[in-house]
Amino acid sequence: GLCRIPVLSDGTETFTLRVGFIDDNGAESTDGAFFRYTHSVNSGKWQAVTRGGGVETAADTGITSAATTNYAMQVDVIGGTATFYINGALVATISTDVPSGSGEVTGFGFFVQKSAGTTPRTLQIDYGFAQQSLTRN
Repeated sequence: GLCRIPVLSDGTETFTLRVGFIDDNGAESTDGAFFRYTHSVNSGKWQAVTRGGGVETAADTGITSAATTNYAMQVDVIGGTATFYINGALVATISTDVPSGSGEVTGFGFFVQKSAGTTPRTLQIDYGFAQQSLTRN
């Protein structure tokens, strides 16, 4: 999806963003493959994250979040590997903790979780797109 952050997270108005395949819109996902951002983690750079059964692998994408900047975020999960792209460039590949079991179900979403402060914060979304290719066993 294409998204942008109007105002970044900070020590007074703190929030965490998640973009991709998630299974919870009220807390950290138990299962998922998504991008995550908050100012105080990974020096404010986007992380690529996989979570399977509550166990996490996080990778530094090398992309520092900037206010009012458009980010085209793409997560591909094929087999046991998740690949992450920002603005068309490959930024991470993760092959551990990728959801794969019958009980590890996710949806697609954009999620802002506020943890400090009272001023509302938003994520502007231009579009979201999800595609699933099914195989027959």
